[in-house]
Amino acid sequence: MLIIVEPPKRSLSRFSRMYSAVLVSTALLLAATTILISVTAMGHVSQSRHNSADSVQRSMANDETRFKQSLNAVEIVEPVVVALDAVDVELHQVQLLDYLNGEAEHADNNNSSSSSRIFGGSITNGDSFNLVSSWHVVQSFTHTLTRTPRYDRADFAEMARRTRALYIAHSILNNAPTATLLFNQLAEASYNATALPKDKHQTALKEYLQHIIDTQTQALFPWTNPPFESIQSMQESFKTSKDPIGIAITGGKKHFYLITHLILTLRKEFNITLPVQVFYSGQADMPQQYAKKLHRMENVEAIDLTRFFPIETTQVSGWSCKPFAMLAASFQTVLFIDADSLFFQSPLRALESRAFKETGMVFFRDRKLRHKDLKGAELLNSAGKHLSSYALSIPFTNASDTTAESHVLDSGFVVLDKGNLGVLYSLLLAAKMNSQVERDTLYSYTWGDKEAYWFASEMLRVPYRLNPTFGSAIGYRKKGVVVTETNRECVCGAFLLQLDEHGDLFWWNGGGVLKDRYATPAAFEKEFVDDFHVVGLDLDGVGSEWGDFFPGGGCLRRQKENVRKLTDSEQALLQRYRDIYLHDIRDMSI
Repeated sequence: MLIIVEPPKRSLSRFSRMYSAVLVSTALLLAATTILISVTAMGHVSQSRHNSADSVQRSMANDETRFKQSLNAVEIVEPVVVALDAVDVELHQVQLLDYLNGEAEHADNNNSSSSSRIFGGSITNGDSFNLVSSWHVVQSFTHTLTRTPRYDRADFAEMARRTRALYIAHSILNNAPTATLLFNQLAEASYNATALPKDKHQTALKEYLQHIIDTQTQALFPWTNPPFESIQSMQESFKTSKDPIGIAITGGKKHFYLITHLILTLRKEFNITLPVQVFYSGQADMPQQYAKKLHRMENVEAIDLTRFFPIETTQVSGWSCKPFAMLAASFQTVLFIDADSLFFQSPLRALESRAFKETGMVFFRDRKLRHKDLKGAELLNSAGKHLSSYALSIPFTNASDTTAESHVLDSGFVVLDKGNLGVLYSLLLAAKMNSQVERDTLYSYTWGDKEAYWFASEMLRVPYRLNPTFGSAIGYRKKGVVVTETNRECVCGAFLLQLDEHGDLFWWNGGGVLKDRYATPAAFEKEFVDDFHVVGLDLDGVGSEWGDFFPGGGCLRRQKENVRKLTDSEQALLQRYRDIYLHDIRDMSI
């Protein structure tokens, strides 16, 4: 039973000032650190709206202004709170988020089309739901966070609860469907009319939610400023970007030829003229002569990632850079591509997929295989007791199933619409999981950054949809292999092939057409892959057997009907990709 507690007569203003002073003091120290980083860092800096070195100094000045303003902060009226003893806060959070996602409406329609669009399931699976009761619980938990800004950052369950609280506050204030009607209903439920006149409920709730957004953004994502003053301003910058769609790539000097080759293949083969932003981690990662070469390519920028979110990006490398680069990219819709990837179809086809149209995200599955030493399912289940109906349909989430896959995502190609608030928050949380503290926990359970993207969406109840096909094989038939069934064949290769939602060849990664992905121009010709002959297609993950692993690759056993030769047109495409190395990239040799 929920016990409603009368709100105190005092306001939060005194505590808010004290708390703001602590946060701002911390921000000033961090800003000072980033100034030292900016002074010592060398290399090209993009001239776009949020990555100049001056932004750090401006941030420090803004922090000082905010500190002075906090001394005369507006009165924040406490809302109604309830006792949380023995209350399942997570359940009320996910039910409220499922409600905001329209689950109640789909459930009321009671038809198969609506049921198929239900992502969460917490309202339709039998758990009782009352909007006002859940709101009181969520609001009461959020209220406790203003008193306890610190928490164990290795505790992903607490991180998820806190981030959901922030996301809910932001959604209710700025982004909820039927916002006016819903907001009015919650405002009326948030305050006791005897403590606050009814005509002031809406204003009080707006001020309180903004206070929560401000304080919890600083507590959870302090690294976003600089360059952004708030998550709202971050989202607005993407929505008003002069380039609504663009491509982001990460890499340094050892990836230089891969990157230039990838860009040229997109330009030449698919006539893609979209802007490309290449992110590197400081001059040691990509010296100036390499960055300048990239700048000479049409509509390409080479950008030092450490000039964005320097509190974190000066401390990350490798996989960890990827979600921060996706955030730093100026585009609303970002197509992130690993440097060692190449395409059979235009990557823009992903924007036409069901997943992108319904969720604003495109995720591709990894190989369906199991590593006993990877326990990602344990981490996900410990972070949340109420997984979505969609997540529960993924065998990975059943930690006790010894046949379930231990990998879900391949992050070599990810598409995100950052204008969608849920997508943006998911990306922020994925970046947080890859930050200098949290990644120790993430990487001890999973392989690199890749699971963070769907983990984050799941934790925040942001609907996502995995590409229906699984990571497949491209390479050569391996003969003499013992298989469990006579109608099977074995395809081996050092590359991971991805199919589109219809089962057609889409893209692959692992080095493109090079055996040594880091080969230099003098070695291109001898490093070309000469065993691209067949593909093994994993359309549904049923009965797939991966094995016979070797450095950089492995073998997939599939039914004969799922194994075929590359067509003449596909082989011709591969040859054109080789020719770009021989005739275009050699001219860019450093």
